[in-house]
Order: sequence, then C-alpha cells, then structure tokens
Amino acid sequence: MNIPLRLIWKLLLINWTGLFVMMLLVVLAIHWLASSYFMSLIEKYSIDPTDVHSMFLKSVDRFMLISGSIGFVISSLLNMWLNYQLLKPISQIMHSAARISEGDFSNQVTVRGCGEIDALSGVFNKMADHLQQAEKFRKDFIVDVAHELRTPLTNIHGYMEGLRDKVIEPSQEVFESLHEETFRLVRLVEELLQLARADLAKSNLHSRCFDLSELVRHNLRIFEPRFAEKRFRVEQNLPSVMIDADEEKLTQVLTNLFENSLRYGQIGGDLLIEIHHTKQRVRFEIENDLTGPEPHDTHLLFERFQRGDVSRSREFGGTGLGLAIIKELIEAHRGSVGSRFENGKAMFWFELPAIQ
Repeated sequence: MNIPLRLIWKLLLINWTGLFVMMLLVVLAIHWLASSYFMSLIEKYSIDPTDVHSMFLKSVDRFMLISGSIGFVISSLLNMWLNYQLLKPISQIMHSAARISEGDFSNQVTVRGCGEIDALSGVFNKMADHLQQAEKFRKDFIVDVAHELRTPLTNIHGYMEGLRDKVIEPSQEVFESLHEETFRLVRLVEELLQLARADLAKSNLHSRCFDLSELVRHNLRIFEPRFAEKRFRVEQNLPSVMIDADEEKLTQVLTNLFENSLRYGQIGGDLLIEIHHTKQRVRFEIENDLTGPEPHDTHLLFERFQRGDVSRSREFGGTGLGLAIIKELIEAHRGSVGSRFENGKAMFWFELPAIQ
C-alpha cells in the first residue's frame, strides 16, 4: 500500500521537534538545578569545586547524549510504526477515492484504526454506497426514458413512412393516431420537467401558512366536471387545518393524485377524500374503487417509471412518473407518502408536519 512519504516525514518532524525540546529542557534543568544543588553540597562539605564540578557536568552531558540518542532511535522507530498504522487506513481511503473517481463504486474501506478512523471509514463507505445507488439510478433512468420515448417515436416513424410510401392512406383516423402519439410525447417530456423541478424542491420551497382543506376544495372544484364524467360518487371529510407548506407544489401533488384516480378509478365508483390531523402530523387520504386487479409490487409505486399494471397504464396513458413526483414534493416538505390496496379499493395518502 502506497503511503505518502511526505506525510510520514511531516509527522516524524513534529515528533522529533517535541522530543528535541523535551531533551533540551532536561539538559537545561540539570545544568541549572542539579548543578546548583551540587555546588551547595561542595560548599557544605568544604570540597574544592573546580575539578569536581567540571567532571560532574561532563558525566551528565555524556550520559544525556547516550541516553538521548538511544531514546531518539527508539522513539523514532516507535513513531514510524505508529504513523504507519495511522496512515494505512487513510491510504486505503485515498485509494478507494481514486477508484470511485474512475467509476468503481464497489470498493469499500475495511482497514480499522482508531475511533476517528473508524468513523471516517464508515462515512466513506456510506458515501460510496450512495454514489453507487445514484449511478445505478442514473443508468436505469436513462434506460427507462429511452424505453418510454421509443414506443411513441416508433409509432410516429411507422406512420410517417407509411404515408410517405403511400402504404397508408391519409385519413382522419391516421391523423388522430399521430396526434395521440405526439401528445403522449409532450406529456412525457412535461412530466420529466416536473420531476426535475421536484428534485430541486428542497432548495426551492416558498412556504406559507394556509388551510389545507381550502386548497383541496379548490382543486376538487376544478376536477368536478371530469369526476362527474366518470360518474364518481365523491365524499368529503375535510376539517379545517392550517399547514406551513408551498401551496403551488401541494397543488401539483393534489393534481397528480386526482389524475391518478381518474385514470385508474372505476366508472361509477366511490371517491373518498379525507383529512386527518394530530398535534404532530397532518394526513391527506384519497380512496377510490379500483379497476382491475390490485398491483403486485405496491412498495414500488412511488418509484420512477413504476406502474401497478403496465398494460393498463399504457392503455390509459400513464407514464409512471406521477406518483414519483408526489413523493419528491412531499419529502421536500419533510413528509411521507404511502398507499394501501384492499377489498378492491386503492388508497393513497401523504403526511406533513403539523404547525406546532
């Protein structure tokens, strides 16, 4: 393992400086204190101090030099070993960081050191895991976007080639199909832009206090004609509750939930919209009769490009981004989202912190 020599020499220089200062202080203390004490003994016992004092200082200097040299060598070897043990995990972290910069996120730090090094290794491994997950998500997202774009583009390309080669006769039906596919592309691009804005929501919230029930009623009035068209029996339980949130982004959340109910709700079915609140949390719920079977992987519904039923989603125009946008926007408000499916009913909810 390549440990930076420059760093080792810096650490050794620091240790040597401390050792040198310590030895210097010991020598000065002996020369000043021990020498004074020795002279007082000489005077007390009436001994000629000149030769004896000189011999004493020479002996002290000689033994200090020998013991200091031995101590210097031993302490240097000990410091080099300790520095190596200290720098080994740091060197591995540097090596792992270099691997990560090259795109290899699987390299984990396993060397253990002192408590601080252990903590640094743990944080580094967690960072590497997050980067690996982010890279996997990026690749999957690109594949999903390409897959979603390919179907309408292929259809449009096929129609255009058929019209060019006069294999397909221009007709109202053909133009309606082309319009439907282009509209699908426009909707997909728009939802991708909404998702990008939702990703930035945490740093772009414009919060204010308002009544959540009033916001829900306002959006219900907008969707009322479309609910009536599907003959939904709408029931409301919307007590007044004040929240501190971004009204525009919550409007987007409600719009996506209502669109989801319109797309997958049973014609002539029930639609129940409720608000519950405690001192800590405010909970919004929307429940409708479900058309078709319940989805299998309900825990994936709020992930990007995930659908409960792929065939039905494509039939009704779903892109699999609506619930993902809801999740990003609610989590930006420090809230949570979820769903429940039972007895032929689908219920989606979100919770937000209550005003304390």
